[in-house]
Amino acid sequence: MKLLCIFALVLTMNSFAAKECNDNAFYGQDTVCANSVEKYPSSRLVNYNNIEATLVSKSDANKIFDNLKKYSKIPFQFNYAGCEERAYEMARQLDLDGIKVLKTFATVDTNKPERLYPPNYWRYHVAIGVLVKEGKDYVPYVIDPSLMSGPVKASEWVGKMKKHNKKMEVSFHVSEQKVYDPESRIVVSFDDEDFRKSIAEDLEKHEMWSHEPDGGISSYQYEREMIEMQMNRWGMY
Repeated sequence: MKLLCIFALVLTMNSFAAKECNDNAFYGQDTVCANSVEKYPSSRLVNYNNIEATLVSKSDANKIFDNLKKYSKIPFQFNYAGCEERAYEMARQLDLDGIKVLKTFATVDTNKPERLYPPNYWRYHVAIGVLVKEGKDYVPYVIDPSLMSGPVKASEWVGKMKKHNKKMEVSFHVSEQKVYDPESRIVVSFDDEDFRKSIAEDLEKHEMWSHEPDGGISSYQYEREMIEMQMNRWGMY
């Protein structure tokens, strides 16, 4: 009888966890949380520069990358813009699996003409990262399926964006997973449903744009021009 009670309790807890996962996932069943049967057995939380983040083995870092790359609701093929939305959704999905990521930022001095590239000329780019132990050190590995083919160290990630100008100065820093922008002006909660819906709408739009002949560049630029026109009209520029 006692064993039956324990078994029933486990089933109830698993059902509750699955429901919570699906409720939080917003996209329904098509999520990393719902689709990832395998867990990340090496994962554990550590303190990294006063940030709570997940430490994993290199093998589990590869699994995380592969699972995210297969997640159809993040259009990694549209990498002309939208890095903030992609990083937010990657972090949120992994948070559902108990993985606390880092936000990884590469930035340039806006007072100088150099910009990150490719595929667009950015003043900054953001992705996510996990920690991998190498010797006695915790090393951030960047997970960015929009640019890379696997988890990479910061130097390789930054190097990809400065191949056109290897001498340009690029700063790299990490923040906790809910930071949205490089200046940490926007910190978002994964429980903010309005924000989640806004991100989902943007990602759906980027997915649609990615199938256009020019990969969505014209649509993105047109939208930016319309936004700037409205902001000028309202005196926000």
